[in-house]
Amino acid sequence: MQVAEGASKSGISKTASKSAAATGAAQGKEGGKGKIDPQARAQKRALTAQNVKTFHEAIKQQRRVSVYYRPVSGKMRKYGNIVPIDVKGGSSPQTKRTRYIWAFSEKSSHPLCMRLNRVVKVEKGDESFEPKIIAKRWKGKKVAWNLPRDPEAGWNGRQPGKTVGQQES
Repeated sequence: MQVAEGASKSGISKTASKSAAATGAAQGKEGGKGKIDPQARAQKRALTAQNVKTFHEAIKQQRRVSVYYRPVSGKMRKYGNIVPIDVKGGSSPQTKRTRYIWAFSEKSSHPLCMRLNRVVKVEKGDESFEPKIIAKRWKGKKVAWNLPRDPEAGWNGRQPGKTVGQQES
């Protein structure tokens, strides 16, 4: 297991381990014919929905998160104490239909982008953050952050056309 963003080498939490097992099961094949097990697919969808809900709650509450992520290499990584930014599709025609978790690492002063279907677990931390301060620390980019969120605004929580200074609490 690779460790990132101040994570300990002791591994991931039991909850994240169970989530990793569910993720792996969802990728398993049924009967060797290349079909994905419907029960595993339903588990994966429920896990993804819970991760998105937790991420959106952290954004709304302005709380940092830890994200357990399994990249293509298959080695679990923990990104701890990062600032949640958004859950949205990519900007290019190839990535438009794929949803990503966007976060900001103050430790390395750069954004993190993770495919939602590879996120094993999102955990809210106890530490809070101030969006305007994080936006100033983001090197080389002016950030029009969509915070705070309107929970009734849809899956990405945006109020269309409004940035952080324009959003209503």
